[in-house]
Amino acid sequence: MTKTNDITQHSNSDYSTPHSTENHTPVYIFLHMPKSAGTTFRVHVENNLEKDEVLPLYVNNDRRFLERDYVHDYIRSLPDERKAKLKLIYGHEAYFGIHRLLGREGKYFTFLRDPLPRTISWYNYCRQNNSWNDEIIEKYIDKGATPTLKQWLQYTPWVWNEAIGYFADYGYCQRKASYKPGDLDELLNKFFFIGLTDTFDDDALFIYNLLGVHQHFFKTQNVSKQYFKQDNKEDIADIVSTKNQYDFALYKKAVDYHLDKMVGRTYRYKVVWMRLIRAISPIIRSTHRIIKSK
Repeated sequence: MTKTNDITQHSNSDYSTPHSTENHTPVYIFLHMPKSAGTTFRVHVENNLEKDEVLPLYVNNDRRFLERDYVHDYIRSLPDERKAKLKLIYGHEAYFGIHRLLGREGKYFTFLRDPLPRTISWYNYCRQNNSWNDEIIEKYIDKGATPTLKQWLQYTPWVWNEAIGYFADYGYCQRKASYKPGDLDELLNKFFFIGLTDTFDDDALFIYNLLGVHQHFFKTQNVSKQYFKQDNKEDIADIVSTKNQYDFALYKKAVDYHLDKMVGRTYRYKVVWMRLIRAISPIIRSTHRIIKSK
């Protein structure tokens, strides 16, 4: 990938050219990758932005969002005034290309997580919520046993190369038996920003600044109980890496992409500014409450 010094120099115009240029304000589109800090981000935008500024796309809200055509029809059906006010479209079902339905430039972003802790987190989540696939139920649960992480991983193929499969499901790349480095570069270049869970605090603050999130800040959300401890992860590292060959390659490229293209002067300025805003936000809210009570 061609290196640049600052995020403001990066352009994904090949993917964000709108059908119409009547509204020159870009719409931000967040693909919420499961188990990658997206819930924390979601809580912040939903508690800071106006309802008509955001459009959530989650299958929990409407099962039909699993269908691309339905999502497209849903967005097309929105009143023009509603479309014009949108700042952010976000969710697990944020298909690539939906910005074109608004006639606006689309700025796509997401957060990625190291495949090893992500896999461990999925296992912890499944245990906590007793959420097992049919094969696990048949082999272990129905017999009164609880699968170890190794056993669960062996019979849970949907977590094998989950990230790149997720991108393929939602139109960001093609589903293939194998991926070349160029395929991964092409995928990452569809995003104006790639955040990492390891640097989530600063990455999220950068995005919050762009979206106007500046009043309410919250702690990390949706943390699963730790049935398999992170400090034991060396025990299963080999099997996870074998099952997630392309996710590891993608994540390594994403880390380089983040360092080469994201963390420039504009990024650092906005992050420092937002740290200050977050620090004084309780004082500002208290002052507003006092003024209103008088």
